[in-house]
Amino acid sequence: MNYIPILLLICVLTAGCRNKQESNSKQFGVLDTAHFILQANIREFASEIPDAFVGKLERKTLAYIAFACDCPNYVVLSDKDSNNLYREEFYIEPASENLIIPGELAYNMNEFELTGIITEENGWPSFNKFMDPDPPNGRVFTYWAYKVKRPYMFWGPLHYWIDSCGDTVESASRITVR
Repeated sequence: MNYIPILLLICVLTAGCRNKQESNSKQFGVLDTAHFILQANIREFASEIPDAFVGKLERKTLAYIAFACDCPNYVVLSDKDSNNLYREEFYIEPASENLIIPGELAYNMNEFELTGIITEENGWPSFNKFMDPDPPNGRVFTYWAYKVKRPYMFWGPLHYWIDSCGDTVESASRITVR
């Protein structure tokens, strides 16, 4: 049996990635993070507290947790039980559309200082966009003001780079604001 065609095929397939010892990958298209943050126009603070609610609202610091379900994903980080589970979990909803927290900020462990009230002890937010046809009930915290606590992270633009094998790789950039 003639092994030359098989050996030739193996050589051709492995030749494309022979320089794995090269220094780190090469990137192209420099990401100017300061410019991107300005362009993203991320609102770190918003407030529309009506006079009728002054003194009646509570302030909670909640963190976004990327649970893999349609469940209450805002928690009090410092409040865990003996099994390391969060005791206080909330759905959050803005009191008006002008107060919607930018979607880019739905990044695991970002913290928000929210001013509002618990409007539902065992239900769902009124604007729900659940994928699960029967999501779990939870506490709903309706807020009239929010402030993003620094440092926080958000997803930036796609970034392209060339790995050590010469392949172009696409990945999302993660931007930290301090």
